[in-house]
Amino acid sequence: MTSDHKALMDENAVLLISGGAKGITALCAIKIAETYRGRFILIGRSSIIDPEPDWATGIMEKAELQNSALSYYKQSGEKATPKLLQKLVGEVISSREIQSTLQQIREHGGEVMYISSDVNNKEHLSDQIQLAVSQFGAVTGVIHGAGTLADKLIENKKGLDFDRVVGTKINGLQNIIQSINVDKLRFLVLFSSVAGFFGNAGQTDYAIANEILNKSAFILNKSLPNCRVICVNWGPWDAGMVSPKLKKILAERKIELISTRSGVQALLDELDSNLQGTPQIVVGSPIKPDIEFRSFRSDRILLHRRMNLERNPFLNDHRIGPHTVLPATCAASWLVDACQSFNPGYSLYRIKDFKVLKGITIDDKDFDCDIELNLIPEQNN
Repeated sequence: MTSDHKALMDENAVLLISGGAKGITALCAIKIAETYRGRFILIGRSSIIDPEPDWATGIMEKAELQNSALSYYKQSGEKATPKLLQKLVGEVISSREIQSTLQQIREHGGEVMYISSDVNNKEHLSDQIQLAVSQFGAVTGVIHGAGTLADKLIENKKGLDFDRVVGTKINGLQNIIQSINVDKLRFLVLFSSVAGFFGNAGQTDYAIANEILNKSAFILNKSLPNCRVICVNWGPWDAGMVSPKLKKILAERKIELISTRSGVQALLDELDSNLQGTPQIVVGSPIKPDIEFRSFRSDRILLHRRMNLERNPFLNDHRIGPHTVLPATCAASWLVDACQSFNPGYSLYRIKDFKVLKGITIDDKDFDCDIELNLIPEQNN
C-alpha cells in the first residue's frame, strides 16, 4: 500500500458514511466535501419528508412547530397525544437536518445521495448500497458512525437495550462490510468512544460495543492490508447528544468537551496522515474515576463498604435457604480493585490461597463490610 495520503481521499473517492446525515458524522462529511469534494453515500434510519405537512410549512422553531401541529390535529378532530406530537415534530426537524447536510455537501462540490435504512437490516441495507454503487461506483472509503444510547445502571437495563446499542455498532459494521467490495477500500474509519477504552457508569452496553469495535479494528487492519483502518475513540463532543445537564456533569468530573472544529479537524488529519501506526487512537479527555486514590504507603489499610439490597438486586439471586449471601467473587473483586487502586501502574497477577472461612449473610436492607489490606514485604527467591 502506498503511503501517499492522496490515495485515501480525493475528488474521485466514493465515501459511505453510516449515521452520516445528522450530528457529528454530518459535520465530518461536510468538511470532507469542502476539502476533497468526492461522492457521498449517507446512511441513516430517519426519512426525508417531502413534501412537509401543512402544519410545518414555513415554521422553523420547535416550540412553534409543536403548537402548529397541536392546532392542526384539534381542528381536524383527531386525537394527538404529547408523545405523538413530539414524534411528528421530531421527524420534521430530523428531515430538515438531513436535507441541510445534503445541500451543504453539494454546495462544496460533492455529489451525495441519502439512504434511509437501519444498518441492522442486512437485506434492505445491502440492496440500497448496491443501487448507490451502481450510480456512484465502488465504495473506496467507509466511516461507520452509526450508534445509539440507552444509558442506565446495569441492573435497570433490558435485553433489548443491549441488543439495540451493541447491534447498531457491531452488526451494522458487519452488514456494511458484507455489502461492499472491500478490495476497493482505501480506508475504513470506525467511530468508537472513550467509554469503550476507559469504561463509564451507566454505559456497560455502549462500552462493550465500542470495545468490540476497537478489537475489530486490529483484526481488520490485518485482514485488509491495502486499507487504512482507523478506530477513533472519541471523547464527548460539544454537540450532538451532550445535553446541558450532561455538560455540567462532565465539567464536574473535569472531562473536557471536544469542539466541533477540533474534532472534525482531528479526523481530517488522520485521513491526511502518511503514518501507519496503531489503528486505535483516542481523541479527547480520558474518563477519570470520581475518586482518586493515593499510592499504597502503609503496611495496613482498612476500607469500609456499605451495600444496599435495593441498589444491588443481583444479590437476591444468591441465596442459601432464606438468606441472601455475598458471592465470593464480589469479595475477591473488592480486594483486587482495592489493591490496584492503591498501587497505580500495577495489575493483578494472581490470587493465591483465597479461602471462604465464613460466609457473609445479608439479612438487613443495608449492611457494612470492612476490607483489610496488609502489605507483605518482598522476599528474594
